[in-house]
Amino acid sequence: MKSLTYTILIGFLAVTFLPGFSIAKTNPVSYKDQVGLNVHWVLGGGGKDGMYERRLKQSETKWAREHFQMEVLVGDNSELWFERYDQIIEKYKEQDIQVIGMLAYNKDNGDFRAPNENEWREFVASVVNRYKDDVKVWEIWNEPDSPDYLAPNNPKAYASILKPAYRVIKLIDPSAKVITGGLSWPNIHFAKRMYKRYANYFDGLGVHLYYGEKYYEEGESLNALEFDLDRLRKLQKKYKPNHKIWITEFGCSTGGTGVSSWMQKKYFRKAIPVILRRKWVKNVLVYNIRNRAINDIYEDHFGLLKLDMNPRPSWRWYDKIDVGPYGDERVSKTEQKKLANKLRRRLKKKYFKNKKARKKWLPKKKTWKWINLRDAYIYGGYKVKQVAYFLKFGKTVHYKIPFRLWKKTRDYKRTINKKFQTKN
Repeated sequence: MKSLTYTILIGFLAVTFLPGFSIAKTNPVSYKDQVGLNVHWVLGGGGKDGMYERRLKQSETKWAREHFQMEVLVGDNSELWFERYDQIIEKYKEQDIQVIGMLAYNKDNGDFRAPNENEWREFVASVVNRYKDDVKVWEIWNEPDSPDYLAPNNPKAYASILKPAYRVIKLIDPSAKVITGGLSWPNIHFAKRMYKRYANYFDGLGVHLYYGEKYYEEGESLNALEFDLDRLRKLQKKYKPNHKIWITEFGCSTGGTGVSSWMQKKYFRKAIPVILRRKWVKNVLVYNIRNRAINDIYEDHFGLLKLDMNPRPSWRWYDKIDVGPYGDERVSKTEQKKLANKLRRRLKKKYFKNKKARKKWLPKKKTWKWINLRDAYIYGGYKVKQVAYFLKFGKTVHYKIPFRLWKKTRDYKRTINKKFQTKN
């Protein structure tokens, strides 16, 4: 019975809410290790390289999506274009930015049919061989379910692009991830056929989410977005439960939609944490880093930055997102798990030895997830004692402020009797 009791306790700590700040509802948090940008620097940043570099560095961006375009990399000026890609990939590397490399389209301008298979294989091989040390995620095509980007836009036609690309990439770099081209919406019909017939040719499902206008039409409700995304996950779980969904485009245009730049910011701030609470979502890449100038009022106004690279309200939101918990870089998953287990063991050994101890320390009200206490211990400088005292008294742990600062606050000092405070 003793071992069973300990198992129940540890399970309690691992999966339930604990007292304090109700983070899940009132303090949703996003971090830059999951929120990135569609940058497409090579093709869209000509003449503004210095501004791109400065904005990415300023914001501590950690994920970027970059288009490796077949048209320019197999043409007459391919070596010049490869030099351009070399330069930009090196800049990403200097800033420790992980790149999702999108491989697309045909070799001729405006040709969205599946390329000749031999030419496509050669293109994929040349790009992946060149950048395999710096690009570890490859996205094959873009919106293959849309007639705007693939003709015909069906899974069979897309498989003729995906399968050879997957085989070439895995031959060159078995550790690389291959994800599908982002579906134009959570297209369950297209995804179902992909999973039924071609699931062995991709490691994750790319999806695009454009629900900004609907969000305001529904009175600022995320119901449609959540419903479609959850339905897609249900399908994915049936065929490949270990797969994740990669949101490679998440945008909201302010051009001709009735959505203001301030509304765009509010939408991003509210929707992205809701998406990332779904642990099967790998990351969200906001579309787009800046406005464009293609004489299409809708397409030209997705940017977080203006055309001249000056901030819009949504950039100020993005810029303030922390890199990781407590503004710190995340450790590896292996190290994080090791430290979390260490916290559990120490709590169990010192504060939860028996029924009497559990009654003394464990709360009745549960409003804080274990993950937040784990992050406080690993990244926030909180000791085991503060975590334990939090269970009993509350207020000894803050979800965002490190202990060295939190312990000086009036709120902290008033809550905890002096005899329980540490000497730290």
